[in-house]
Amino acid sequence: MADNRRPVTKLKETVTTSTVHGKYCLWFAWAPEGVPGPEGETVDADYLPLEVDVAGIQAVRVTAVPTDEWWHHPGNKSNAGGLSTTRDLQNDDYRSDTYRSKKIDTLKAKLNLLVGMLGPDPDTPPTSPVSQIEIGLGEDITIDNIADTRLYLGFHDGHEWSNNGGSVNVSIEILKKRD
Repeated sequence: MADNRRPVTKLKETVTTSTVHGKYCLWFAWAPEGVPGPEGETVDADYLPLEVDVAGIQAVRVTAVPTDEWWHHPGNKSNAGGLSTTRDLQNDDYRSDTYRSKKIDTLKAKLNLLVGMLGPDPDTPPTSPVSQIEIGLGEDITIDNIADTRLYLGFHDGHEWSNNGGSVNVSIEILKKRD
């Protein structure tokens, strides 16, 4: 399944910079490629979340460039810190067996927020609950005690990633490797 996906981001020795687009949807992390989304998306490189290989890593810090902008629709721009409006998942069809996403916990957070989650590689859907992580601009946010092989990064929205746009550049810093 993972053969036609966007290449996995490999972390360098200290800091790796990557781009997270407004269409990157965490609900599609383990979805089979080519499956139609519930609101006009298609599971492909346009919508798959950024996949970061964290095998052998104990802790990372993700920091977003504060001047980069993305949006839920063109009149709703913000940086990775999101808007003041909070939103939960508004279309439960994203949480389904079709997308192998039933184990992902929903998150009520700021619209347009940079979010992440830890889990297995895309070929192995999670067997236990997976929590989404509020990252935002990443100030003082450390993702620690990493036991999984992947960190997925995306855009927090409640539905319809197809009308999202813009992008945010992030730095992923290795704080500690696994012993």
